[in-house]
Amino acid sequence: RNGSLSRQPRNMELPSLGRHCDVSSCTQLDFLPYKCDSCGKTFCGEHKAYDRHSCTGSAHHRKDHTVPACPLCGVLVPFQRGEPPDIAMNRHIQSGCAPPATHSTRHGCSKKGCKTREVVPLLCERCRRNYCLRHRFESDHDCPGHPTSSSSSSSSSAAAA
Repeated sequence: RNGSLSRQPRNMELPSLGRHCDVSSCTQLDFLPYKCDSCGKTFCGEHKAYDRHSCTGSAHHRKDHTVPACPLCGVLVPFQRGEPPDIAMNRHIQSGCAPPATHSTRHGCSKKGCKTREVVPLLCERCRRNYCLRHRFESDHDCPGHPTSSSSSSSSSAAAA
């Protein structure tokens, strides 16, 4: 009776868990197997990539394709299958690729004599002009509609007299 139990294979302890890799030279029991979306077979982590299991399905030709981004302008540069991505990138750069304009990423202060530039625009709600952090308040940039500005203070003093 005890002899019959010892003859059972060890992998029968949890027979319903995991799947064996479908690569004939591997057959690893994997508890988190990958099912190929192209050929439908099951693979271990080492053979999950299309080229690692010699996939025969047709879907991997459409899916396993990375498109590089241009380092200068950030545009995605597509290339033909079989063509090295470097050739397509060189063709893109030589065809007039230009880096994005940098003036739009920095916002200059409208206060006379101030040369400060900010990353984010700080628009005055009254005069609709852009200012730096130091001059963002109406009283700091002599906003035309602000009561302490020179034009409105002279008219208010004249009205008081």
